Parts: sequence; C-alpha cells; structure tokens
Amino acid sequence: MNDEPEISPDLPINDGQWAIDHSEDPDKFVTITEKNRDLAHTYHDRLCSDADMIQFAKVTDDDPDTLMDMSRRE
Repeated sequence: MNDEPEISPDLPINDGQWAIDHSEDPDKFVTITEKNRDLAHTYHDRLCSDADMIQFAKVTDDDPDTLMDMSRRE
C-alpha cells in the first residue's frame, strides 16, 4: 500500500484559483518568494531599530523626529 499522495500529471493549480474553487478566501493563500522573505526581514529590522531609537529618545528626553533620517508619515 502506497501512502504517498498522488501527483497530478497536469500543471499545478494556482493557490488562488484553488481557494476560489473551494469557497475559501484567496487572500489567505500567498506564495512566499525569497525576495518577499528578504523584504520581511528588512522591514522587521527597521521596525526594531525605530523602536530602539524611540526608546532612546524617551530616556534622553530628545525629540524622536530629530534623531530619525525621515519624517513621520501623516
């Protein structure tokens, strides 16, 4: 008895199309590429450094905007 899943000879179906066919939200299915992963790491690093900078500004009674290279989005 073979317990391995059967592989379809057809091309793989798009995850978004599979979700639509099975009444699921296609936005929940995302293909993560190496570029997406790297961008997520970069975003996380920037977020952490901004949080550290704001904490430092609170401790030293400085204005965080003067310590940042960019202005806050409004």
